[in-house]
Amino acid sequence: MPGLLHDPGKPDVSLLLQVLTGSHPDIARMPRRADPFSGEQLRLVRAWIGAGAPWPDPPDGAPAKTVPHWAFVPPIRPAVPPLESGSGSPVHPIDAFVRTALSSHGLAPALQAAPIDLLRRLHLDLIGLPPTLEEVDRFLAADPATALSEMVERLLASPHYGERWGRHWLDAARYADSDGFEKDKPRSVGFAGIG
Repeated sequence: MPGLLHDPGKPDVSLLLQVLTGSHPDIARMPRRADPFSGEQLRLVRAWIGAGAPWPDPPDGAPAKTVPHWAFVPPIRPAVPPLESGSGSPVHPIDAFVRTALSSHGLAPALQAAPIDLLRRLHLDLIGLPPTLEEVDRFLAADPATALSEMVERLLASPHYGERWGRHWLDAARYADSDGFEKDKPRSVGFAGIG
């Protein structure tokens, strides 16, 4: 924050306030495409800078201006919380975190879904299509210890998996045969030499 504020604790020389008020000689008032800050908002920013521009939740009581940006703080693996007796043994360390959070709110985990429900959820999540009757029969006849992981691998290898998840990227890229709004004019989306 020092580069943005010049000197936390001194709002009169703050670059941020100069830009927000439009008083900087070289930088236009911000935000450019929105209403200017109100007098009350500017008063709050001035008070914040005057208080040293504290940033919320500095770790371990460190001064706010020395707190590194979160992207540069290496992740630290938290200790797996111990489970209270009677809560059952988790299948994965994540279960211990989930069960600890649930118990802190006085909640209990839901019962595990029936195999057919798990199969349906898995299909809809990964490929966006319900399982066929043959897939249901194959799943229910398989070894319960490996049936789910084998089905995950089968669905990940399916062309429908790529179709389902590729669609999100095509939507983001506005891939369509028309503009999709306004006059809805046709448009050509293709590669060089095609379409």
